[in-house]
Amino acid sequence: MQKSYDTFVLCVVMIVLTAMSGCGGSASKESVKTYPALAEIPPIQEYSDDGRHWNTDAICWVSVAD
Repeated sequence: MQKSYDTFVLCVVMIVLTAMSGCGGSASKESVKTYPALAEIPPIQEYSDDGRHWNTDAICWVSVAD
């Protein structure tokens, strides 16, 4: 019984420490990233039909990552 209680307390302490350091840390508040406006991004180049059979109907998905 004591071992399961100690394990539970350890898990709670680890969760609290992780939340305090990862979610509420000062590093996450200071690293706010800015991105250029959509109008400032140059258009995608046109690919010529040089026998490579480019897939121009493909969709490129861009998302935010750390």
